[in-house]
Amino acid sequence: GVACSRAVVPSKFAMQMLALQFGHQGRYGLNAAVTAAAATAAMQRLLRGLTFRAHAWSHGPRAIVRLAGYTLCACSDPAARSVSTYTGARIRRRAHDARVEAVGKALRAALGSGAGPRGIRVEAVRTLSDLAAPPNVLGAAEDALHRVLLETVDDDELRQAAADALRSAWHASGDEHIDEIMRHGAALLEESRFEEAVCVFSEVVQKAPDFAEGWNKRATARFMVNDFASSIADCIRVLEMKPRHFGCLAGLGMCHQALGEEAKAVRFFREALQVHPGMEGPRRVVDSYELKGTINRHIRPQILRVASALSQDDASTSRPPKANAEILSSREVQCDWDVHQVVTPEAAAQTCWTYFMRVRIRNLATGERTHLRSLARFYALCFTGGRIFPLLHVTEGDASFSLESRGEYRLCFHVEVSHELLAAAGGMLLERKERSS
Repeated sequence: GVACSRAVVPSKFAMQMLALQFGHQGRYGLNAAVTAAAATAAMQRLLRGLTFRAHAWSHGPRAIVRLAGYTLCACSDPAARSVSTYTGARIRRRAHDARVEAVGKALRAALGSGAGPRGIRVEAVRTLSDLAAPPNVLGAAEDALHRVLLETVDDDELRQAAADALRSAWHASGDEHIDEIMRHGAALLEESRFEEAVCVFSEVVQKAPDFAEGWNKRATARFMVNDFASSIADCIRVLEMKPRHFGCLAGLGMCHQALGEEAKAVRFFREALQVHPGMEGPRRVVDSYELKGTINRHIRPQILRVASALSQDDASTSRPPKANAEILSSREVQCDWDVHQVVTPEAAAQTCWTYFMRVRIRNLATGERTHLRSLARFYALCFTGGRIFPLLHVTEGDASFSLESRGEYRLCFHVEVSHELLAAAGGMLLERKERSS
């Protein structure tokens, strides 16, 4: 009779694996007692990857398995060994080629048009994750997942699926005992038992020094106990094996950030974003760092200039601040502001002065695609006695605003000071962007 079953392409020479499975002393031959059913079951257990049809026949003293058009003979006849060797080599080549072809198909499906069902694209990412995981790791599958990370710019869900698929592949060691220790260590991390987690992951790196995720998890545990130098050393070991491990790159950035080494931290955060542009934490740090650099280049010179102008003015004379500041305008932006003293009992007693300030900004640009985004604003306050106090406020988060063409933005605030205000000046840093649509 004919027995049919679903199996998958082998990553090692199938005849050798079957011989080891059944304890045969020969290299390729199998005892005639191995039945067709047993051979088929063994193939199901041992082979994984691309699905194909496996047919098995019982024929005299041999078990014959037919795989994708190639016949594999499992027998005790030494004369058949050369045939088995040749056939196994062809199957192995065909298996590798088929798996590589499967990677290409899955990648095309994952990056395909959004018009198709989303489930197909997500399933393609899962297929790539399986092909990138042990025991039959295919480097092309990991490369494909990294392509999905970089090229799915407008699909956060698919990009996250690719990131999760890479993490899943990295977490699999191919050794169930090591995986069990890793799960135990992860549970300790979840329970904030960081010292114990360090010990558990140390056991992992001792038993499996080539398993990158063991080092990465120990780096995480060491970071949590503020052992930043050791965490950095573990991260370096990870990157030697997995240079595109975006989690490790971000972890290195966090270590240097904790050590106060801002420039080094930003360097590694940028490298993480080059691999995985969708990481929100590193993106916020890099954007904030770049904004500080922009402010230092543009606003601080203006603060010094304004402060110098106020100090040269006769600020020692007693006079109220100007009620309406000079309007600063150009072809694109107009800004005006005013300052009012609030009469309070404390002001009459000359123990505290309160001032109310209003600012208005208008985008005068007429182009439909031009808009402005606030980055920072500054004020220089001149008090009695010639004291000048500069204020710098970075407009991030809720303090940020954008202006479309002909748009207007208004803000107001008050300040309470222990000296009388004589004069004030200020400015704002705006970023102009051209909308693409």
